[in-house]
Amino acid sequence: MSEVQQLSGGTSDELRKRFQILERVAIFFTLPDNILHALARRLAPASATKGSVVVHQGDPGDTMFVVESGRCEVYVEESPGHTITIALTCDEDGRITASLDDIGSAFTQEYAKTFGHEMDEEIEIVSLRATLRTPLPRRASEQRPMTVTSTNARDESTGDAYSFTRGERARFRILQRDGLEPGTTVVGPAIILEETATTYLDADFEAVVDVAGSLLITDTREQS
Repeated sequence: MSEVQQLSGGTSDELRKRFQILERVAIFFTLPDNILHALARRLAPASATKGSVVVHQGDPGDTMFVVESGRCEVYVEESPGHTITIALTCDEDGRITASLDDIGSAFTQEYAKTFGHEMDEEIEIVSLRATLRTPLPRRASEQRPMTVTSTNARDESTGDAYSFTRGERARFRILQRDGLEPGTTVVGPAIILEETATTYLDADFEAVVDVAGSLLITDTREQS
């Protein structure tokens, strides 16, 4: 943003002008006046010459721009190469029964849902790649539901799961990730739950919560 020159200011008249600018921004319509006044004090006036680039695609988004006067254009480049998967109907022999028009329509809908707009050019189907997934029969031992038993009031419980290091089913401690303080050591077998992930800690493994809250997992067999 080398071509954008920051302007100094902050008088009562300038703050009043900035407040009036923010009043016209749609996303600020519901904000009370005291919040708009606070935003006006943080608003930094700037000017840009014709043809200059104010921000590049991919730059960290830590600034909001409000156009007071003039005109700006936004160009968005799509990443080269992408894959869109659509579901098609098949007959009992696995042959695709959808017509080319159906495939093109399904692609157009999925493309618009993924990128937020439709393609300008006409769709030309060059090639198709189909995948067929068949669920494999599960072993009887894997079909047994996990039984969970509560052990104390710290959101800790135990459950029956398969241990790969022991080669048999074992009792696993089930812990909540947000209940583990920095410096805590968890000795497997254990399962650590959180909103976005599940950590499986097998027997002979241990996890230490570092100061940043990360789990450092080590194989204790390598230390012996």
